[in-house]
Amino acid sequence: MNKLDKTIVKRVEDSESGNKYILVASETSVYKADVTEPNNPHVNTFLAIRNKTTNELQLIEVQQASFKHTLYDNQTSAYEGNSKIDANKSLHKDFGGKKALASYERAKRTAPNIEILEETLEKQLNTIDSEKFENDAFDMIQEERKKLTEGIFPDIDVSTSGKSVREIFSVKKLLGSEMVDHLADKAVEILQADLKTVSFVNSYLKEAVKSIQNQKQPDSPQNIERVSIFIYLDSLIRLIGQRKKTLDASQLSKISIHVGREVAKKFSMQGNLSNSKFTRQKSIIYYLILILISTDSLSIDLDNVLEGVDLSKTELLKYAAVIGAKLKGNKFYIQSANLDSQSKLSASTSMKGGKRRRT
Repeated sequence: MNKLDKTIVKRVEDSESGNKYILVASETSVYKADVTEPNNPHVNTFLAIRNKTTNELQLIEVQQASFKHTLYDNQTSAYEGNSKIDANKSLHKDFGGKKALASYERAKRTAPNIEILEETLEKQLNTIDSEKFENDAFDMIQEERKKLTEGIFPDIDVSTSGKSVREIFSVKKLLGSEMVDHLADKAVEILQADLKTVSFVNSYLKEAVKSIQNQKQPDSPQNIERVSIFIYLDSLIRLIGQRKKTLDASQLSKISIHVGREVAKKFSMQGNLSNSKFTRQKSIIYYLILILISTDSLSIDLDNVLEGVDLSKTELLKYAAVIGAKLKGNKFYIQSANLDSQSKLSASTSMKGGKRRRT
């Protein structure tokens, strides 16, 4: 305790709240400051003392607090209410004139009755058929989920028996006539180009195109279709590896910006260029189908399937089951398409959740 000129300074602590205060008392008044926490924990206050001889500054950290007369505490506690509005109304009633008093009474009469509001709300809630509401909401969610799941799979007819894999998974049905025509034009350009100037995403695709260039008839319809598929596969591999939430067409193909744009639209939900779980699932299914039908034997080494692709062996087996493909040793192959409602249903359940792992 310090006593200076009949002024007493004392540090106290409230036993109930734990708040710490400094009291300054004179003969007639008492002032109080809350020093429980600094006014601004992000800003420190310093005093700077400069030495005139050396011109050096010495910084001394200090604590500051605002003192107010304890009379204000008493007035505040006398009119504490549920809110600041209640306190203002009480002050109007006690200290206001006739107009203030009339205003207070008018506000009191027009104030809503909380009990009546609660009772009315309870009656409205009781009249709602909760079971019907829950069933309708459930059916709506199931319908949206069904549309979403079906959107992942190619829109092709596999119900007709006797069709071959190539008939069911034709490039034109998978990609559309316009895209096939554009890819064919690009394929002719690439077959005539130096592959050192063409940016394929992995060595398998580049070597496959190089092998076709060395054939006697590199520009045969079959070879043009294969190179067209390779161009599209290049874009799908880039898409599968995308991590940004919004797809950038320029990053999806270094061969054709048109292919990049169309892939971004086709594999994003409702064509909004968003990168989601839907995008990944759909792009992997199309990738596996296209890489299989790009071969003569409908089979390919597993290493070539996974080269440069953000896809684990475990994930590949899940998606392979969806389209009817199989893995035997290191051979990934397909004998008959199996993209029916049964496999769609199993796919929608087997691909839920789970984290991708490298193998």
